[in-house]
Amino acid sequence: MNKLFQQRLNELLSKKLYTYEELSEKLGIKSKGTITKYVNGQIKNPSISTIEKIAKLYDVSPAWLIGLSENKYDNTNSDKYVKIKILNDESDDGIIISTILADSNDYIAFNVKDDSLSPKLLKGDKLLIKCQSTFETEDICAIDYNNEILVRKISKTDIGLILKPLNANYETIICLEKDIKKLKILGIVIKSERFLK
Repeated sequence: MNKLFQQRLNELLSKKLYTYEELSEKLGIKSKGTITKYVNGQIKNPSISTIEKIAKLYDVSPAWLIGLSENKYDNTNSDKYVKIKILNDESDDGIIISTILADSNDYIAFNVKDDSLSPKLLKGDKLLIKCQSTFETEDICAIDYNNEILVRKISKTDIGLILKPLNANYETIICLEKDIKKLKILGIVIKSERFLK
């Protein structure tokens, strides 16, 4: 999530409707220090349920709160945003995306299962992927390779595709033209969210 969440949360808190302690209690957060971490940008990605609770308390749109909409007072029950379910995670959390940007069928989301793109992407990061088979060289893509979903930088060369990790502990995969049918480009990573514990 970008800095807009931090800025907009600070804007709401400046109204002084609740102390940090009261807000923590209403959000079901154990420590008021967590609110301070949101305000200071130390925690950049609160859970979706926390975003929805904050939006409801201050009667603002969750999509506005996280920077997906400029309409601050959208009805929070409107269909101006959707939650994209994480494909490889059974938890309730997902990634919120504005329906103004695209139909939810244009996107998939899942958790990173390894640290092959560390430090840019870490194990456990949530990725929003725009479903498309086209890409530019050096795009980070989700790829179905031999029935395993990989996230790698991708390059097209004269001999085929190169799937590159950023972490030197992982091997570069060279997929020759004759082997390209073994993979399917699922889409391009357009957003990642990191949840600090």
